[in-house]
Amino acid sequence: MKNNDNKKLGLLNFEGDVLKAHYKSTSDKFEIFDDHGNFIQTLSKKKLQKFFTGDIELTTSYGKTFNYAKEHENAKPRQEQIDEFLALMPDKSKKEKKEFTRKELIEAIESAFFFLSDNGDEDTTGKEFVDMYYPKKKK
Repeated sequence: MKNNDNKKLGLLNFEGDVLKAHYKSTSDKFEIFDDHGNFIQTLSKKKLQKFFTGDIELTTSYGKTFNYAKEHENAKPRQEQIDEFLALMPDKSKKEKKEFTRKELIEAIESAFFFLSDNGDEDTTGKEFVDMYYPKKKK
């Protein structure tokens, strides 16, 4: 796929694309069109992945249904093309790892100690706990 072509992917090709996906960054969805240029439906990344595994089928505007898993290998795009195309949409399921400052960590642990203790009389402070398990790095 080249620069402008990476926003479109032929899903199945039998002497021409019978199904084509267009990535729409404005909606983070994939629009599916048939070989007559008719809009079929909009799919999320997860649904498009389900099409590639054969878990869902797509039907053209003229009633022809396709199950990707059952189609001939030569009609399918290469896996690296699929991966590159799906990578256009950011993966929202991966959460960013938050790095806590020592101060935030101490405050959180002290809050937890207070909450878990019967009377708020802790034997260990949050700072002591953090120092024990997360010692300061020496410069």
